[in-house]
Amino acid sequence: MKQTVVIHTDALRREFPANWVLAERLKLDGYRVFITSRLTTNRLTMLFPPDILILSHVFDYDIDVLLNVKNKGTKIFVNEVEGETEGNEVGIAATYPANVDYEIFEGIFVWGHWSKKWLNEKRSVPLSRVHAIGCTRLSLLPYVSTERTNTVIGFISRFEFINPFDERLPFENLLLIDPFSVRGQSYIERNNIDAECFAICMKVIQALICEGIEVIIRPHPNEDLKSYGLLQEYFGSMLKVDSGLDYT
Repeated sequence: MKQTVVIHTDALRREFPANWVLAERLKLDGYRVFITSRLTTNRLTMLFPPDILILSHVFDYDIDVLLNVKNKGTKIFVNEVEGETEGNEVGIAATYPANVDYEIFEGIFVWGHWSKKWLNEKRSVPLSRVHAIGCTRLSLLPYVSTERTNTVIGFISRFEFINPFDERLPFENLLLIDPFSVRGQSYIERNNIDAECFAICMKVIQALICEGIEVIIRPHPNEDLKSYGLLQEYFGSMLKVDSGLDYT
């Protein structure tokens, strides 16, 4: 009987293409694979515990949920989707919180050796259970065409702090953070950066359109796509918003 693998997809537009490639590779190795989402992973694993569960973060589900799945025989792995650059202590500490029981995970796949060493030193995860493999989304690069077919200029945006996907008001975050902590200061600084970058990008887009150049903007997966309707109304038909799942 084929072993079953469940691959959790936390953000559809960020992770689905790479997870699909991983799923197809696992199928070639004889596994039965399901790609699930925030709404379906927990339900599926509770009804039919898989042999292997691949998560995107160590905090995707509460400890009690993960222990319940593990106790039924499921091996739980994490395939990092938000890797950190070397030296970003604040970022990696948020990605791998101290209050997580890392004994739950059979293995953690990280982007780089710095993250591997950090998990070993700061979270006491044995080196044998941390694997530096790079970003799995880069596996898609051989399938991306590099031929120039148009004169459109593309922008990759990342304004999820001022435009969150769940329409969360800033008040909700500000009520909970400690403004004097490192993480609180980082949150406030990031809001300022997002606001400044957005304003600058809009000026650049306006200048390009005035020169008759069409612009396409691809929102970050954690952004609210509906907000980009305001940009399309403002700039008109010369601005397109890419809401697709493909990387090309």
